Amino acid sequence: MFDKDIVMLQTGASMMDPNHFLMMMLCRFELYQIFSTPDYGKRFSSENTNKDMVQQNNTLIEEMLYLIIIIVGERFTPGVGQINATDEIKREIIHQLSIRPMAHSELVKALPEDENKETGMETVIEAVACFKKPGLTGRGLYELKPECTKDFNLYFYHFSRAEQSKAEEAQRKLKRPNREDTALPPPVLPQFCPLFESLINILQCDVMLCLMRTILQWAVEHNGYAWSESMLQRILHLIGMALQEEKQHIENANEDNVVTFTFAQKISRPGETPRNSPSILAMLETLQNAPQLEVHKDMIRWILKTFNTVKKLQERSSTSPVLETEGNIMEESSRDKEKAERKRKAEIARLRREKIMAQMSEMQRHFIDENKELFQQTLDELETSTSRVHDNSPSDSDARLIALGPEQTKVCEQRQIVTCILCQEEQEVKMDNRAMVLAAFVQRSTILSKNRNIVISDPEKYDPLFMHPDLSCGTHTGSCGHIMHAHCWQRYFDAVQAKEQRRQQRLRVHTSYDVENGEFLCPLCECLSNTVIPLLPPPRTLFSRSVK
Repeated sequence: MFDKDIVMLQTGASMMDPNHFLMMMLCRFELYQIFSTPDYGKRFSSENTNKDMVQQNNTLIEEMLYLIIIIVGERFTPGVGQINATDEIKREIIHQLSIRPMAHSELVKALPEDENKETGMETVIEAVACFKKPGLTGRGLYELKPECTKDFNLYFYHFSRAEQSKAEEAQRKLKRPNREDTALPPPVLPQFCPLFESLINILQCDVMLCLMRTILQWAVEHNGYAWSESMLQRILHLIGMALQEEKQHIENANEDNVVTFTFAQKISRPGETPRNSPSILAMLETLQNAPQLEVHKDMIRWILKTFNTVKKLQERSSTSPVLETEGNIMEESSRDKEKAERKRKAEIARLRREKIMAQMSEMQRHFIDENKELFQQTLDELETSTSRVHDNSPSDSDARLIALGPEQTKVCEQRQIVTCILCQEEQEVKMDNRAMVLAAFVQRSTILSKNRNIVISDPEKYDPLFMHPDLSCGTHTGSCGHIMHAHCWQRYFDAVQAKEQRRQQRLRVHTSYDVENGEFLCPLCECLSNTVIPLLPPPRTLFSRSVK
């Protein structure tokens, strides 16, 4: 189903009576006879039932309930809901990352494109996701921020069946370590635009309440053939959507607007047909203790909790002005108490911080007393380096600066700190530290040659340091610039050699490098290399002389 098909259904439903619309859906799915038969559940619970027919009916009911969820819940289209294009992109990203963390390219492919073939992801990605940097062999992934999980909708209409199952399992797995309820309640949705406001009445119309009551009755009677867990899960989701909607209406109501959405009141009443049938609320309380519905207990518990919250909001909004005044006085007194309590806690925290700082100062003083020689040596080194900087810098702008020779003016060299790509250890390039090397590739070059026809007859006796004027051939050295410890590189190269020897013993596989010629691939970028070049400190630090 395309997005425009959903908008067309929403447009048609908004112009019709909700009961009439649902009756048309029942006829379209050929389910009217099922819900109009009082003893459907009991009749199909017998062993001689045609299971294929019951399974087909259950599938049709599940699809119809899913379509109702989409029609009432999909409001992230500009013009249908009170949102903008940015909110729509955020929602798409949230639900894609709810399945699993994704790389940038994978996420771009999963998002829908606009008329300009753009997703608009870059403008909102930082608000809903954090980027996890890649390791040595991995790739960078976007992970959903924890505060955005509340916007997850299990029945997101762009999910396939497989994606919905993966997202559900991933979200439940996130909640288990924190010992939270594994319920996945419907998110708080934006308000409909005025033309589509009547769609919410689908959730509280008589036909919808009949559907809810009938399916819950099948579950209470435990007619195993007449209902499925997926069907019950969709009904619980619709009840949760209706309670969230009523809660929003009460919170946003004022003196001029009267709340006409009274779903909580309707599910508290017992059913009219069949006689003496319990209310939807009573059946939910019964199902809460049903052992066969262990998976849905958290969701039922969340629904009952939300129902109690809605009832309290209704009672609070219907109180008289006198009670409101008394409530304001009590609220002010409670605010004063809270303010005094916050002040007391802030004072306790301040005293605790002062105590901790005093302890840290005492420990620092004690450590300095025990390591006087070390601190004295560090201070001497700092003074020496500072004096060298002052000595090397000219006293005024007219001082002579000498670039070459024995009286060369010394300059302050910056510390060169590099990171080994194999062990990830940072180290300063100094003569007394461990050797650092660059992966490089040395090859013959005739780019600057004046005579390319000369061939070296005896390479063994040829002096490579002698350069003939015709520049017959030269040497080209290239490097990818990745730095390693010399011993780390040696260990890596030995491992590559051993691996290639084992591979040659089993079967000959073509590779892009020849280990026998000393070739290898850079561990990070896999650039072809055949040697390493030592990384040296600046020449001035190697051949420094005192200024005369």
